[in-house]
Amino acid sequence: MINIKYKKIYDKFTEYYKNTHVNPWHEISEQQLKQIYNNLIDSMDVDNEYNFKYFMDYIIKRLSGKTDAHTRYEAVSLIPMNFRIFDNEVLVNYPDNLRNSKLLSINNVRIDIIISEIEEIITYGTYGKRKYELEKAHFNRYILFSLPHFRNSDELIFEIEKVDGQKIIKKFNKSKNYSKEELFDYNNYCYGDNTTYRIIDNCLIYNHSSVQSIFKEKIMQAIDN
Repeated sequence: MINIKYKKIYDKFTEYYKNTHVNPWHEISEQQLKQIYNNLIDSMDVDNEYNFKYFMDYIIKRLSGKTDAHTRYEAVSLIPMNFRIFDNEVLVNYPDNLRNSKLLSINNVRIDIIISEIEEIITYGTYGKRKYELEKAHFNRYILFSLPHFRNSDELIFEIEKVDGQKIIKKFNKSKNYSKEELFDYNNYCYGDNTTYRIIDNCLIYNHSSVQSIFKEKIMQAIDN
């Protein structure tokens, strides 16, 4: 089932998509799109902003394939934490007192399972963009509460392992609005410091991910230091 409000938005999107792309059906046919649409509304109720986010992202992923990362449905609602991915680990980047702690699970669901569900709905053209979109998904409530494992949840319970091995719990309510003071600078996260590091066997492993030439100086400074 799909709410009439969301059906109208979807119809406008598909019309715009067909009119602006030279070859809109480079990945799937229009008939296949209709089948995907029907399968989705048969399997889930698209009756709130979270489910609609999943619905749109799922469809856009099938329309775009693996090469087009520009078509997107933008909806962001932040929690007061953000993350970087280092190898296969999701590490806390904010708040500072938990930086480099490891995110183990959400609502007792392992991180690798959560990542596989996020993979179903994020679009990217490169490995670096994939990592970036996965990182952002872990603090976007519109995405997290839309995932199959959390769709009927009112709360997200993050299990975190600190650098010293201590395990703590952080909880985030679905309906809570966080103040500007509680949150982080989203633009700085996206375009500022794109670094992660771990200390393994007394060795500092430093990772700077960016395709932007403006970060070249910072990268070279890190190497020199």
